[in-house]
Amino acid sequence: MTKPDNPLRGPLQALHGAVVSELSARELVRLLPVTLPTIDPNLTPEAIRERTRAGLRWYRHSRRANAEMLGPHRVHETRNGEVLERLRTAGRSAMVTSLHLGPFFFVTSELCDLGHPVSCFAASSTREMWEGEWDRKIERSGWQLEMLPSDRPSSLLRAARRLDQGGLLVVYLDPLAAASPPARNSAGRAIRIDFLGAPLWVRTAPFRILARRGAALIAAACTVDADGRRILDLSDPLRPPRDESLPELERAIRDCLDWLGSRVVAQPEQWVGTYQRPLNWLNDQTPPRAPADALARLASDLAEAERGNRGTLRVEASEVCALVFQPWSFLIHGPSHRVLRVDDAVARITRSATPGAPLRKLRRASRLGPEAFAMEAARLVLAGLARFEPHR
Repeated sequence: MTKPDNPLRGPLQALHGAVVSELSARELVRLLPVTLPTIDPNLTPEAIRERTRAGLRWYRHSRRANAEMLGPHRVHETRNGEVLERLRTAGRSAMVTSLHLGPFFFVTSELCDLGHPVSCFAASSTREMWEGEWDRKIERSGWQLEMLPSDRPSSLLRAARRLDQGGLLVVYLDPLAAASPPARNSAGRAIRIDFLGAPLWVRTAPFRILARRGAALIAAACTVDADGRRILDLSDPLRPPRDESLPELERAIRDCLDWLGSRVVAQPEQWVGTYQRPLNWLNDQTPPRAPADALARLASDLAEAERGNRGTLRVEASEVCALVFQPWSFLIHGPSHRVLRVDDAVARITRSATPGAPLRKLRRASRLGPEAFAMEAARLVLAGLARFEPHR
């Protein structure tokens, strides 16, 4: 069923990067109907179509929003902003948690524009990509902003110092969106949380600092409404961890994710994690298997039906996405959370079979010989990604 020489992890990591930055609008349309129902199972087919259309609008807007992060632009509306003013008046520091949702860095930039001294954890790859431009932006704006490399132990000391000085610490909870824990996850360095139907590993170090410093805990999200306005939402103070025990750390993390999750469900097409779902599933999945004789029998039946033009292969468009990201092609199945790397010919079969097509037409579209086509179609059926309907 699965090809043993298919190295999925590397291609899917590359796919993740492409989805975030360069995936074409046409491929985006194919991915969202499969991943959206895994975030909100209550979405109706019409709601999925609407959210997919909204995803296209967001895709086009996000490129502009990324550029605007480096300009003089601010959010258009801040909701519950008085919560930070009350903390400042009381001389209290706070940790602000967020997600890579919407124009996510406007959470950090708006806190700076409001006059708060801010430290923000950032991946080294992000710092390297933006470092020169961000340094110039920080200098021009007069911000008190410190970008902390998330992979350096010294950053934890600097984060604690920011809280001691009455400032704000911004932490994005979803950089570890894959299902696998970080390397050397000893002493509970990260906690696995089920977030909107998929595993999310969240680093505990910032919450340990919070427990030691007794600072306030806030959640924040910035999204774009239908009119293109940036809306910053701030939560009321959440209950910080009382100590550094894993149950307390997990409870505080879950409180933050519960608040943030409602914002994701409202606009899932604006969350990076919506497009990272295949990477989550890849790390947790068990490859589909079937006995060799069952594969051979089904391939023989498919070949016979194709010769007589007496069969159809059916794929549900809302369940299977054939995603082509050169030089790789993938089949992504939402209900089973399954990701298969396939040849381009199989991706062509799947796309042509949506919602159903005669076997003879599919074989021509695949450009495969009869035996090779029958074998690949049999793999799709036994993996649960397609349905063979013979016509007698």
